Amino acid sequence: MDWNSSERHAGVDKWPEATATVTSIEQPFVGGKYHFLSVVSYTFKDPSGEYWAGNYQMPTSDLPDDVTEGAAITIRYNPQNPRKSWCEDDYFRCGFGRFQSFDYPVAMLLMIGIFVLLIAAIEIFHIHVR
Repeated sequence: MDWNSSERHAGVDKWPEATATVTSIEQPFVGGKYHFLSVVSYTFKDPSGEYWAGNYQMPTSDLPDDVTEGAAITIRYNPQNPRKSWCEDDYFRCGFGRFQSFDYPVAMLLMIGIFVLLIAAIEIFHIHVR
């Protein structure tokens, strides 16, 4: 298991494992460099017997043939809040690993830079108007 630092910081590596059942696979996202992204939804039971649900995304081309409706997969869940679950196959790593991708931080920095330039231009405009 290759845990990134944000996953370790969130304690995901210490969350208990559970066997989940795939309830559906949808392909709502199309385009860009990722072609098709499938959304895999699943349910699992915690030790008290209560059911919980979760989902993850992955490129359809990488979806294993054995991941179909009714298939068993292994997930991890937060024992204090089972609404938060994690699957190793998640393309976005359930929000923990967004910064693993090089283009995400670059895009964020670009947006921040544009915002700062916009604020500076507005301030300069206000100074010259007065």
